Amino acid sequence: SCLAGATCLAGGFSLASAAVVTQNLPMLYLGGAVWGLANGWAYVPPISTLIKFFPEKKGMASGMCLLGYGGGAMVAAPLLSR
Repeated sequence: SCLAGATCLAGGFSLASAAVVTQNLPMLYLGGAVWGLANGWAYVPPISTLIKFFPEKKGMASGMCLLGYGGGAMVAAPLLSR
């Protein structure tokens, strides 16, 4: 599931990038839909695994995973925009 999510994330980003370059709004919506679905496929398995691994601290485990997920985007965005 994570591999499918990562592959589709790349596909969604590629579609959105191509849509911006060609100024194609339906392709941009398609890229956003693919990216949104892939986001769920890549995000849910680590959360469910952490909740099973830390049953007494479910909130902390899911929060730390969310922190890493958002923190990675926060760090990668400025680096990739150069």
